[in-house]
Amino acid sequence: MFKVIERYIGFHFLYFMFQSFFVIISLSSIIKFFEQIKKINGENYTIVDVLYFVLLNIPKDIVTLFPIFTLLGGILAISDLSNHNELIVFESIGFSKIKIIFSIIKVAIILTFFMIIISEFIVPDLEKILRSYKSEKIFKHSFFFNQENIWLKNENYFIFFKKIINQNEAKDISIYILDKKFKIKKIIHSIYGIYNYREVSWKLFNIDELQLHNYKKIVRLKHKYIFWKTILSPKKIKLLFLNPHSLSIKELYDCMRYFKFNKKKLFIYEINLWKKIFFPLSIITMLFMSISLILGPFRNILNSIRVLLSIFLGFIFYILNELVSSVNFLYNYFSIWLILLIPNLLFCMISFLILKKY
Repeated sequence: MFKVIERYIGFHFLYFMFQSFFVIISLSSIIKFFEQIKKINGENYTIVDVLYFVLLNIPKDIVTLFPIFTLLGGILAISDLSNHNELIVFESIGFSKIKIIFSIIKVAIILTFFMIIISEFIVPDLEKILRSYKSEKIFKHSFFFNQENIWLKNENYFIFFKKIINQNEAKDISIYILDKKFKIKKIIHSIYGIYNYREVSWKLFNIDELQLHNYKKIVRLKHKYIFWKTILSPKKIKLLFLNPHSLSIKELYDCMRYFKFNKKKLFIYEINLWKKIFFPLSIITMLFMSISLILGPFRNILNSIRVLLSIFLGFIFYILNELVSSVNFLYNYFSIWLILLIPNLLFCMISFLILKKY
């Protein structure tokens, strides 16, 4: 009996969630379409390119707006059940408020799992394709293939890439090797290099090497090629120049490894990593809070006011998350994951107190 009720509530939630999904995604796509129309130049960027751009942006919009879909779906489903007095019937036969909430949360967890797959394996690649496609059509050059004049630090090296050609090749590479006193002890210049991902190393060709012995003696050597073992592949270099918000968990972890390896700590990568990990928990927390309020203090007010108040609380939760993640001085005393967990724990605790009271 209870399983039938669970399925009924779950399908009710899906119905309203997909209604919200189609409305919001349609509005978002229409807005993007009109934004991109302004960039049509009649030659390279045409109406077909605009449609292609809007279409490829849909998976990203789905992931970005997913919390709103689930929040609205949960609120509207519970509100509809409440308006038809179905919640009273469920509770009268022993189907508690917690069971009602978890009937929706179970479905939300399954959907969140699919969102994680889209977010990690589809959206990052589509973002790179779109960025490259737009730059080729509008600016007439490729985003990736025109990374030039790049300076990087790796261990006791400073590296200069005149140009990264593609995901395997670069030209005019200069490596400045420092001693323990941070004085240059060797300079290696290569005309051309190929990165081997299996060996995790560059094969550098046409080498001109200068060895500086206490700045008193300079030895010049020539080599046909040398191998330089480093994690700094063209793909990883590209990641360092991308917006951390658009990176997957694996890519964020790779960037963190690089900065940690170089004794640097960039909080933005770690914050985004933990935000992505806590994404399912944030969805569940928002749903739990909103539905608890509808089953509690918001039960006897107008449906439209319920929706507005619940969305407002969802917005407060989002603002609190962003506020906590931007308070940098806290990171000197607490782990980032613990700080980002605070809003979730706070809202969950309030939700349990509301359910207990009502």
